[in-house]
Amino acid sequence: MKNPTARVGEQVVILGTRPRSRLGRLCHERSDHVLLVTDTRLETATPHVRETVEHLTNAHLDTHVLALSPEESGTLEAAREVHARMRGSGNRVCVALGGGSVIDTAKLARAAAHEPWLLDRAVWRRSSGLIHLRRPRTCDVPPHLIAVPTRPGTAAEVAARATITTGPTEARRLLTGETLRPTAALIDPDYGSTLSRSAWVDSLNEVLFRVLGPFLVTHRSSEEIDRVTAGWIEELAGLGTRTRESTPLSAEQRLRVSELSVSTATGAHVRLWEPAMPVWWCVQNTLVTRTGLTKGQLTARALPTLLELIAEGQDALGSADRLDALRRHTRVGTLERIGDLCNVVRESAEQHDRQRTEEELTEWGREVRELWGRHPGVASLGAKGIGALLHRIGF
Repeated sequence: MKNPTARVGEQVVILGTRPRSRLGRLCHERSDHVLLVTDTRLETATPHVRETVEHLTNAHLDTHVLALSPEESGTLEAAREVHARMRGSGNRVCVALGGGSVIDTAKLARAAAHEPWLLDRAVWRRSSGLIHLRRPRTCDVPPHLIAVPTRPGTAAEVAARATITTGPTEARRLLTGETLRPTAALIDPDYGSTLSRSAWVDSLNEVLFRVLGPFLVTHRSSEEIDRVTAGWIEELAGLGTRTRESTPLSAEQRLRVSELSVSTATGAHVRLWEPAMPVWWCVQNTLVTRTGLTKGQLTARALPTLLELIAEGQDALGSADRLDALRRHTRVGTLERIGDLCNVVRESAEQHDRQRTEEELTEWGREVRELWGRHPGVASLGAKGIGALLHRIGF
């Protein structure tokens, strides 16, 4: 399988089997000193970290490893630690090997080299959930960041955004700006070959909602973009059916999931669709740390109910006209396959979750309202409406 190279703005994206062979050269072009950021679970449970270190060392690169605990990844304190290590060792290249939280941590640490205020705890503890870089630069500026994702679906390796929390139990904030996009992304679908069925279904749900959520809320689109993005939705639902039937994804299908993950985060619709942030995105990023569920699990839990409410005319969640557009551009049965995909994740997640009290749902509603109150849909629902939505979803 070839390793096609593409560009997202200034970013180099290499996708295919063992693109790690390009890692040494990409680093050498920028520095002889590399900080490899990963997580302890990946370091102990897989050969990925050891093999990457060997590859970098064999390429005559001075390599230092910083392994974060799963609880640390995606937090402000972890980003402060990565930033300090980069400054202290003079590393001009950081390689982030891991899932979305590891990559987002490195993205914040790298951006802070240009905007140190980003590491101020007070900035992240303010009420708003959305933070913008003040002086965004192109992504190809030092210190350089090369993202090597080991889990499909998050698209953190190509997105100009990062979700960060001030602590393991605190709600996530969203940071946006072009400097956050890594200098390069090396995407190897074979990393997903050992993932469990539930992990794959979880990832497919995350990719699915990344395009389906904005599709249903945008006021501006085109027939061509609707056709292309609806095709992605239909394809993801089909891949979900294969996974739901316990049939392992082939190498070609794993590659296609990686391609769809990149496309849903960087395609032409990203620049055209407006608005593009659904209410549920705000809610789920608040609930991730509250419930211990992943974004894919939360989406699966909510999506069938969200589609019902949109069809009933709940405009704060999406447009019934856009739902009709989706039906028009997809084959009969696509929405049913989406429901089946969600049910697989819901059944698994519900075994490890408990029924929430009305007090908890009310508190979550207030927290979403405080963080994302500038979002028109969140403002329209209010804290009470969000709590009612969570109750109807089944929390």
